[in-house]
Amino acid sequence: MKALLLAAGLGTRLGSLTADTPKCLMDIAGEPIVLRLVRQLHEAGVSEFLINTHYLAEQVEECVRNSPWSEAVELVHEPVLLGTAGSLRTHWRFFGGQAGVVLHADNFFEFSLAPLIAGFDARPAGIDMTMLVFEAEDPSSCGVVDLDERGTVVGFHEKVAAPPTNLASAATMVVAPDIIDDLMRLPEVPIDLSLHLIPALLGRINVVRAGGPVIDIGSAENLARARVLASTCARPAITGDGRGMTH
Repeated sequence: MKALLLAAGLGTRLGSLTADTPKCLMDIAGEPIVLRLVRQLHEAGVSEFLINTHYLAEQVEECVRNSPWSEAVELVHEPVLLGTAGSLRTHWRFFGGQAGVVLHADNFFEFSLAPLIAGFDARPAGIDMTMLVFEAEDPSSCGVVDLDERGTVVGFHEKVAAPPTNLASAATMVVAPDIIDDLMRLPEVPIDLSLHLIPALLGRINVVRAGGPVIDIGSAENLARARVLASTCARPAITGDGRGMTH
């Protein structure tokens, strides 16, 4: 399986921290967050990666090229921000007509992503996306889902003042090739996964619940939380082939 990591954001909520470093290179326990996600996806069975870049793109390129993942990662620069759904549509050819993982490159997980892929593989007929979800402490700051009795997403509410549930999207999903028609029907860029694509797929999304905390490192407070949580776990070590990682 392949994965698209969305890493083009400006990281403005991090303030001075991103003045000379892109958000996707924020350090978490000795790893840039984007490479941490590459490692975790590799451990879950993903073998090829596409990372889009925009802000301080040369730093991201240098980081990836000097990492153990250089040969597995394709980098693509976006001179103009396309939005998350715009990037998926623009780079859809990368998946080669197969299902793939799509995720924001600013999320911290301390659990395996393998159940997400397994949940997609076991999806019932008519499901074209499997979304990772978690119980949010502040659901008004997230996109939250309504589920029917089958566990299918039938409602999606992006950062509303009085969210009807606390079950939030982790901005991490597996998509089937069948969604390409929905992508093509969306308006011109910039377009967003949460604002434009997910609402178009209601009734065709199932969920897998996260196996632990999900932290969006887009704020200095959340970045600090992620660093504290990561510090309680053993740091990854590179095995003999330079790619397989173990804790």
